[in-house]
Amino acid sequence: MEKQIVVRSLQLEDIAPVAELLSEAFYAGHPWLGWAAPLFKLGIYQDLHSRYLNQPPRQTCLVGLQISDRGVPTIAGTVEIAVRPLVAWDAFGKSVPYISNLAVARPYRRKGVGRQLLLACEPIVQHWQHDELFLHVKGENQAAKELYASVGYQQQQDGNLWSWLLGQPKQLLLRKQLSRDCSSLNATTSSL
Repeated sequence: MEKQIVVRSLQLEDIAPVAELLSEAFYAGHPWLGWAAPLFKLGIYQDLHSRYLNQPPRQTCLVGLQISDRGVPTIAGTVEIAVRPLVAWDAFGKSVPYISNLAVARPYRRKGVGRQLLLACEPIVQHWQHDELFLHVKGENQAAKELYASVGYQQQQDGNLWSWLLGQPKQLLLRKQLSRDCSSLNATTSSL
């Protein structure tokens, strides 16, 4: 029997394990970045801690917890949402709800954790008076593209010139139009 995942806002005690998860998900497997993973983890920790203490408006980090039979929570995944410009260096561009840093711990992949985290973002964004969500995904990340498509994200554009010029993997911009009701929120989501 699969155990339920509970989604809630990041708490102070979550910061270290979330930094570990993000570091592992985005840096540990890279041959030329692996050696720097501890530095990235420290940077991620400091960034999460700073945002937690300052609580910027229209920005939040969620964690998905699996609760053991003994009641001990384990972080299974995380996601962040913020209202910000789509292009990071365009401070004057239109600000939109943007999903970043979706990561699921290895033992919990392909078990619905990412889906629950994505769906938990929707009522938050609607509370912020927005009706759409955006995110970027690497063009070669087929598993992530399938996950996003399964919850209604559609491709808006196909990579960009900067990725090509810098030799980076193609980044696809995806968008989801939200319905007026947020019935997609799983009942296991605790109050945010």
